[in-house]
Amino acid sequence: MTVATGFDVDYYLDQVGADYYLTAAGEPPGIWAGQGAAALGLRGQVGGDKASAKAMRALFHYGIGPDGVPLASRQRAPKYPPRVVYAQVEEAIARRVAALGRFAMPEERREIRLQERARMRTSTPYYDMTFSAEKSVSLLYAGLLAAAQQARDQGDEREAERLRAEAGRVEAAVMAGADRMLEVAGQRGAIVRTGHHSASSGAFRDAEGFVAVKFLQHTSRADDPQLHVQVTVLNKAQRADKGDSGDGKWRALDGRQLMTSGPRLGFAAHAGAAEAQSLARLGLPLVKREDGNGFEIGGVEPETIAAYSSRAAQIEEQLAGLLIEYRQIYGRAPDRAALYKLRKRVTLETRTAKARPKQGGTETQEDRARAAEETLAGWIRKARDASVQELASLRAAAGAYALQHPEAVPRRLPGAVERNRVIRAAIAEAQRQHPTWTRAHLEWELYRQMPVLPAAADWCAYLDAMADDALAGRIPDTGVIRIAPVPDLVDVSSWTTARTARRCTGRRVRNGSPPPRTSTPRNGSWRRPPGGPCRSWSPRAGPRPRWPAPTWIRSSGGP
Repeated sequence: MTVATGFDVDYYLDQVGADYYLTAAGEPPGIWAGQGAAALGLRGQVGGDKASAKAMRALFHYGIGPDGVPLASRQRAPKYPPRVVYAQVEEAIARRVAALGRFAMPEERREIRLQERARMRTSTPYYDMTFSAEKSVSLLYAGLLAAAQQARDQGDEREAERLRAEAGRVEAAVMAGADRMLEVAGQRGAIVRTGHHSASSGAFRDAEGFVAVKFLQHTSRADDPQLHVQVTVLNKAQRADKGDSGDGKWRALDGRQLMTSGPRLGFAAHAGAAEAQSLARLGLPLVKREDGNGFEIGGVEPETIAAYSSRAAQIEEQLAGLLIEYRQIYGRAPDRAALYKLRKRVTLETRTAKARPKQGGTETQEDRARAAEETLAGWIRKARDASVQELASLRAAAGAYALQHPEAVPRRLPGAVERNRVIRAAIAEAQRQHPTWTRAHLEWELYRQMPVLPAAADWCAYLDAMADDALAGRIPDTGVIRIAPVPDLVDVSSWTTARTARRCTGRRVRNGSPPPRTSTPRNGSWRRPPGGPCRSWSPRAGPRPRWPAPTWIRSSGGP
């Protein structure tokens, strides 16, 4: 799962085509999502027709609502009306594109759009949250399409439709992961800033919800099968208490809750758990990845996965050179955070443009069907050239794996001993990676340690329950101690400045607490508690001083 700032919604809209299965013939239209979108009356598909594409473009780039009324986003009225600016910018884009002639490349058109819109943009238009399925899931999807094609060639239309429907259910499982990602991000990261922010003023408030669009896509930039969902989140929201406060202004989101690595780990953990649960309910066997970062489909061999991971191989090859340079400069291997940043850098530097369907009505239905068949034929041919499993055989291979490995399709939840082992291992890894950590850090490590659960179980609820038990100190011999912020609920309604709130609680005024910081006694040192003057303590120095009880929460395993 990744999060980035976005600047051009036409990147997604240009890829929408009539065929819903293969990128070469066009991706399916986007879908409006989020409580904020529902509040604006935005529902259904986006990009399947010119009207919906125009509505998304106007909202995300120019702040114009679906009713044509600009969203109130500034304290003072803008010098130029948004609708006038919108028309002027779009006219300038059209003139420059027309000047390039009929053979203008998609990259040239996109560069023109970015340049013209940048002249009037003063803030980030939206955030791009991407949830990508494991490679074996994408290959199973492609295998079902290949099997459907074989059935159709043999004249068995009923079997072909059944396989197509099963491929659609695999798509739905990936979309379930993206839905959970957006849900958790909305619960934890939908925050707006109110007032003028300075050392003595300003506040954070919970937002009503996101205005978002989900785009399901099917291939990597190397044209390998790769199911992923790109969610565009509008960088504007209203306060959740707008009805009571009377404040209905649209404000920019506090992007730190989305862009920083800590919260993202919690989003990724819940998204992966939701996807795995949906796949398990399709009767598919699941196997924990060697690195712990997800669940692969049992029966899909590693050689098959490698053959269709040319994009990943390209990134790893470039990354190896950066890792050597990093060790030469710093004298050590990069930690997980540094490795993530290096990998992201290589990903951006090696990125190429995706193939897009022809625009402007120049592509016929026959063109789309031919392109889809050619792409599928290329995928089938790659398996034969690499001497790996045939795509059409992957569903049967998964079924055989389930029969031979009952642990891949368990019927019972793990016992108490195994559950406690998972929690202890997650806490130890979180502590190894971070001196102090949040619930999101713990959730990610729990997800990495979590075994395959029964299909009937609620995977996300199971993940939440383990995190609750760990943070509440219910697991023996863990010594989890909550160090910030103070756990008591504080009524801040009568406080006038953020400085007063920070002096008492260590945080700015807002509805709901920021993520608590947590550690264990093994760390040996502590940062300043938020509820008082600067204090420090080391377990090696003796018993902990008797500070006010709300400042610390310790488990029975603490010092």
